[in-house]
This record gives sequence, structure tokens and C-alpha cells, in this order.
Amino acid sequence: MDEERKDGAGERPKMFSNMTAWLGGLTGLIVAVTGLIAVWPHAKQAEPVEDAAKPVENSDAAVSTDAAAADAAAQPLPLKYKAVGATFEKVDGEWVYASANEETRYTEVSRTDGNTVVFDPKREVYARWPNQGGKVEEKGADNQAEWEDSFDIWVPKPAPPAE
Repeated sequence: MDEERKDGAGERPKMFSNMTAWLGGLTGLIVAVTGLIAVWPHAKQAEPVEDAAKPVENSDAAVSTDAAAADAAAQPLPLKYKAVGATFEKVDGEWVYASANEETRYTEVSRTDGNTVVFDPKREVYARWPNQGGKVEEKGADNQAEWEDSFDIWVPKPAPPAE
């Protein structure tokens, strides 16, 4: 009677070994997915300073928008703008806003096909505007404030050729 059983009655059934492996794999998967869910809101890229263009649903409009962008890219970007009672132009590598009673010098930060962004180190203010003219918006250097409208600019019309 002291014989040992040879039929393997003391071992775990094969079904339980497979279930242990499945549970371990499932637990690992749950931990990985939970980690991704926790990190997802922080992994999104911060909003860019410049507003992104919305996609155009009409294909004809998209083609004309692409053609307009190609035409704008072929023309040099303006270096002089007019404002009410003032000028805003690039002089010796700096953007200068000059009116009858003030002159402000800005350092160019970036200039793309769409916008120009400059910085006034004295006031610690950023300014941006569409390259073809429009609203000049300003924002504090702390990057916490929203862009606020400041003044309008436009590209002056070229003088007619002298006859």
C-alpha cells in the first residue's frame, strides 16, 4: 500500500496550466491598455500658436485654394505695410512700427507663407499678422494670454509707373 501512484494524480491537470498562462497574458494586456489610457491625454500635442486651417470639403474649392497658395508662394512676401497713421516695415533685419509719436522695433521670430510672428523685447510682447495684411494680434511673452487684436495693416499698392 505504500506504493506511489504512477498515474500523475499529484500533478495539476493540463487545463489549469493553460488557464494560468492565459490569465497571465490577459493581465499583462489589461495593464498595458490601462497605461495607454492614462497617458493618452498627456501625449496629445499642444495646440500650435497659429490657428490651423480647416479642411475644405468642396474639391473645386480645394483646387482653387491650392492654386492661390501656389501663386502666393511664387510672389515674394511683403516687407512694408501701412496702418492708420503709421507704417510697419522691415528695416535692417528688424520690423519697425513707426507713427508720428512712436517707434517700436520687433525681432522676427518666424515667417511662413501664412503669417509673420515678431517679438518686442522692451514690452515683452509677441505680435503676429497675416502676410497679405489684416489684423495684427499681440500676446504677452508668458504665453498664457490669448491673442488680442491690436490694429489693422495692409500692403500698400505699388505706385503707378512714371510716364
